[in-house]
Amino acid sequence: MAYDPTTMMSPAKAKLVSIDSAGSDAFAWTGLPARIKVTRFLVHNPSTSLSVSVATLGLRDAAAGAGNIIVTPALLTALSSVAKNLDMVMALTDVVTTGALYARNVLAHGAPATVDILLEYLDLT
Repeated sequence: MAYDPTTMMSPAKAKLVSIDSAGSDAFAWTGLPARIKVTRFLVHNPSTSLSVSVATLGLRDAAAGAGNIIVTPALLTALSSVAKNLDMVMALTDVVTTGALYARNVLAHGAPATVDILLEYLDLT
């Protein structure tokens, strides 16, 4: 998803991100600015209730579970309906310089399911 260089705060959206494959990169944002500060990672709009799910999602600055943890992996059980959303906790407050971020599915839901993700960051270039 491209960013708007005319604003400092840039949203990046991911729709229908599959959470039914453990230990995988569920989505990748590439082509990001060379220096960003992630300010928000909001998971919302589940395709099914996740109230009893073990699905666990986080955000890293490298593929395949490598690199730094940007957003602490957490259970998505708060997403019991499409009306719910989950603002996830930032683990790293440093500037990210990799130009890419990866939503990492640590534990799978166990059945086909998707969520939408809103990523916000400050463009520090």
